[in-house]
Amino acid sequence: MLTPKEEFIYEFTRPANIISMVKIPLAVIMIIFFDNLVLFFIIFGLAMATDLLDGCVARKQGVTKYGAAFDGASDKLFFAILLIFMVLNSNMLLWQMLLLMIRDIAVAAMGAIFYFHPKVERIIPKMKSSWPSKLTTTGQFVAVMWAVLGFDHLNLVVYAVALTALIAAVDYAVFIKKNL
Repeated sequence: MLTPKEEFIYEFTRPANIISMVKIPLAVIMIIFFDNLVLFFIIFGLAMATDLLDGCVARKQGVTKYGAAFDGASDKLFFAILLIFMVLNSNMLLWQMLLLMIRDIAVAAMGAIFYFHPKVERIIPKMKSSWPSKLTTTGQFVAVMWAVLGFDHLNLVVYAVALTALIAAVDYAVFIKKNL
């Protein structure tokens, strides 16, 4: 039997989880190449591809106990890094960033609250990405592209993503309540 530390290291070094974590340095690289739209969008495409590939690899090699948590955490950190940069260096406003991250903020808050719950071990293995969550992530990708390209009506995109994000946050809360 593995110790908690050994189990974490085993989980962290699984191919699907490594692919998930690649998104984080990709966000930093995207920031470096922000002024070169071609490189920015090539790297952005790689980040989007990792979002699809990690799930395929996980299903093929076997879903791990913490895989969904690694995937979700890397998605949230990727967008947090990128959106904070966008607020500081583009036409994106702070309130738009907060609306785009409403699901991520809610999920982080719920995670912090329930992390110490005695039955949390029952929830972690059952975690998986829901359709509202996948739509939110896709919407976040679209919103970033929209803002980088400077298209009009960014507010409409932000509101649409915020709506799916709220649905995803409620879906997550219902999942937790049902599984505790």
